Amino acid sequence: MVDMTQDQRAAVTLLWQAWLPEGAEMIDLTAVLWSGWECDHHAALIRLADGAVQVKILSGVSPSGDDGPIPMVEERIAAHSRAAQETGRFLEIARTALERPAEGPGWACGSCGRRFHDEQEQCPACGATSDD
Repeated sequence: MVDMTQDQRAAVTLLWQAWLPEGAEMIDLTAVLWSGWECDHHAALIRLADGAVQVKILSGVSPSGDDGPIPMVEERIAAHSRAAQETGRFLEIARTALERPAEGPGWACGSCGRRFHDEQEQCPACGATSDD
């Protein structure tokens, strides 16, 4: 929720207050994101009326298995890390493919027409090899 203004964050917090058990107080709230799924939801750190503190997954999504919400949130962090690495790799390939001119020494990719250095055995844009 780092991309939200304070007003937006307050509105989301107020919205989720209705999902909490009666007498519970929301201590903190974070978005829980899912790749390829339009139903992202939130995890809340709450204090119950009896003073106990717990993590609650909001919006009706249950953590898989019986491990509880903490392992699910940890798995989401691992998924975000993998997605960030994959996105970085994608950008590296895209920048290499888009910035190399199609003239000069080396070989030209038969699929995308980009020219690459002789030491590159595979087109970083489409995966074709110099033998293709």
